[in-house]
Amino acid sequence: MSHLARWMVGLAALAVVLTGCRQDDPQAQYAKLLQTYQQAQGLASEATVRITITPTRDGEKPSEMRVTTRLARPAKVFSQSRSANGKFDSSAASDGQVVRQRISHHSSPALLEAPAPADLAALLAPDGPMIAGAMDGSNGLTTEVGLFAGLLQPAAETKVTSGDSAETVGGAPCQTLTVTPPEAPPHRLWIGTADGLLRRVEFEVADRSGERVVQIRWEASQVALNPTFKPQDFTLSPAKGERQVAAATIGEATDHLRYGVGQPAPAFALKSVDGQRSVKLADLRGKVVLLDFWATWCGPCQKLQPALAAVAAKYGEKLALVMVSDETAAVVGPAVKERRLPGLQLLDPEGLTGRKYSVESLPTTFLIDRAGVLRQVHSGFDPNTDQVAKLSAWIDPLLAQ
Repeated sequence: MSHLARWMVGLAALAVVLTGCRQDDPQAQYAKLLQTYQQAQGLASEATVRITITPTRDGEKPSEMRVTTRLARPAKVFSQSRSANGKFDSSAASDGQVVRQRISHHSSPALLEAPAPADLAALLAPDGPMIAGAMDGSNGLTTEVGLFAGLLQPAAETKVTSGDSAETVGGAPCQTLTVTPPEAPPHRLWIGTADGLLRRVEFEVADRSGERVVQIRWEASQVALNPTFKPQDFTLSPAKGERQVAAATIGEATDHLRYGVGQPAPAFALKSVDGQRSVKLADLRGKVVLLDFWATWCGPCQKLQPALAAVAAKYGEKLALVMVSDETAAVVGPAVKERRLPGLQLLDPEGLTGRKYSVESLPTTFLIDRAGVLRQVHSGFDPNTDQVAKLSAWIDPLLAQ
């Protein structure tokens, strides 16, 4: 072997030692990227998310979001997303004990609050706070948040190919990879050759119409692993005059704000399915009211109804169960009889009462106290939750008052 050949072999061996993977092995490069972030104890970055839709329409311009992210194990988070035009500004923070999210509600700021989950993955759950929108990693995309929180598929379960050449992002030389996870769109990564950190992510998806393409680019201007943090780096303090809403989860707090929990329940006067009486909410004053909006065609509604019947039987005259459908008596009546639905069965044929209660999906269930104030609300049906136990936990404190 010539001296030149020996030198090249030695250089290749050194590259393996220094990088931990062969430069032509994209799968190993991706595995090392996962390992780099999962072994870190903290992360701080400043980045920009740019969204471009093609073909463009008259006057349409790309939108841009600036994102500040701070993460520390086991469950500390700060994230702020701000649009370049100032129309959008959302912040979320968890100090490991309490998680807060600041949002705009009817053009006024509100601060949502809930007990903090035990780990970062739980913070990124569907009813957790919004960390960084499409770039939080909970959707299978390779992002710094997803890498750090351990949300991504193992490298062995992900198709990875290398780019044609090295490129530069913000002055930093980068290697490129194209990643195709099982349940996310293909996306391209730029990884710093000096520090092994993610510098850019690009991907595209179809819009809702399927006629246009949405191109999204995340690019870091600053990124560091294991920085030194201060306690105030993970807090959001209430602003003067800001409305505060607390609940068991951020998702529930959002519902409380949307539906007006803590405010007087909207009045209604509706006819019964049999047409024999008209029922007003005011007629039920002095009782705890469980108000459920449903429809005969709604599968989740039907799954919830046995729990509603069980709760009605459990509390008897102490609880008024009111079920409201916007269908006709000819449709609702047979379903009520067949399913043996208890309580007051009322009709809202024009959907006016549903709109007063901001009902957007079925079933939506409200709890109203003896004074006519909304105390709880929940949309949908969760098969993993004991519905009778959940409803009882709502009702018991009100009956004890």
